[in-house]
Amino acid sequence: MLLSVGMSNTTLSFSRFRQQADRDPAKSPQLIIVDGAQGGQTGMRWADLKTRLWAEVENRLQRAGVSAQQVQVIWMKQAEAGPANLGEFPRHALVLKTNLATSLHNLKAKFPNLRIAYLSSRTYGGYATTQLNPEPFAFGTAFAPRWLI
Repeated sequence: MLLSVGMSNTTLSFSRFRQQADRDPAKSPQLIIVDGAQGGQTGMRWADLKTRLWAEVENRLQRAGVSAQQVQVIWMKQAEAGPANLGEFPRHALVLKTNLATSLHNLKAKFPNLRIAYLSSRTYGGYATTQLNPEPFAFGTAFAPRWLI
């Protein structure tokens, strides 16, 4: 079972991936793909086990007819909202790195059979019209998974 974890940018990419993968005749019918990523759910929120986003992940798994024990692979793409408030590079990237590490621990606790985690960085943010996660901060977030690995 493959599960995505992340923010709105993640769910947009992953929903398209899922459509293509589910149509691929070479994909095993035993592989179930669930989009657990959710809009507005930053790295900081995934690092907190008390946020309601975890209940939504459980709901999505239930609707797909799978349990937490079946999750073996995750794809995680995270960023932090308003990284300018966290400090200039490398400070904002180090905050994200810490939240990624905590999120991975949370994922392993929630999904005991988790075996593989794929980490991606946020996509180019040069066309951003808000301060949610513009450049150069979007570029800087690529260092967080790299440093973590």
